[in-house]
Amino acid sequence: MLQAPINSSSHLPVIANLTKRLKTEVKKGKKSHTTYKLLWEKTDKKEYKNVLNKMITAYNWNDSDVNEKVSQLTSILHKTADKVVPKKLIKLTGFKNKASPKVRQLIQASKQKHREWDNAGRPRNNHILFVGKKSAKRALRRQQRKEAAIEREQFLQRLEKDPNDKAFFQLIKRNQSSIKSNGPEILIDGVKTAKTPSSQRETFADYFKNLATPQENPNFKDELLTNSTNRCNLIKEVSKNSKFNQADIDPTYPICKLEAEDLQHLLTSCPAYRHIRKYHLQQINEYVVSKIEVVYGK
Repeated sequence: MLQAPINSSSHLPVIANLTKRLKTEVKKGKKSHTTYKLLWEKTDKKEYKNVLNKMITAYNWNDSDVNEKVSQLTSILHKTADKVVPKKLIKLTGFKNKASPKVRQLIQASKQKHREWDNAGRPRNNHILFVGKKSAKRALRRQQRKEAAIEREQFLQRLEKDPNDKAFFQLIKRNQSSIKSNGPEILIDGVKTAKTPSSQRETFADYFKNLATPQENPNFKDELLTNSTNRCNLIKEVSKNSKFNQADIDPTYPICKLEAEDLQHLLTSCPAYRHIRKYHLQQINEYVVSKIEVVYGK
């Protein structure tokens, strides 16, 4: 189906013959290697500086140009980080989920049963090899489901004890991995339950939103808040406006170096009453009560 170049619109097919041919080679894809994440926040800075200084000192910087120096410095930084900085494993070579020793044992048993059944011509029905193969697979799946359930339960317990952002997004990622699968039920306010991944995401999103939003407790008594606020303001007002001379309480006591002392200073840290304040607490209380009555009467 050849078309003229003038008709080369998006809805008409066009074939072009090239005089040059390219040679194609099929290459195997590279195998994925183990990947680590560098935890810089946990690095020992002193050790990092020592290792870096040793590597920089050992290299001869005079016999190289700028490009070689930059390349060598980059290599030194990579080597130093590889030696000193702690690492976290984020990608493994092979299967995504690593099997436990019990699961690996059941996998080998299942493979052995399948091999024996395959070598015998793959018999069906109630043949002993066929039944043994199915039993081995059933035991393997049972153990895998059991370990997955235990791991989910432990994860939810950690999330309940320490509801941080990292665990919250891990829960979202887990529930997004499969649309059909349902996670464990989450109780909401002791009444409702969140069963599906979408409802669980909404539940945790609302939970963290409420934590970040300033709000009042509906069970809190406004009268108690009002009384507490009035008491606090009253104490502040008394402490601010009550200026007096300490000789007014008892002229025989030594007067503080400051002529005018506020009430808070007298009750807490006045050096004139440092040793004898406890013996005259009753007089101080009477004075405080009189000041409160004056302010409250206003």
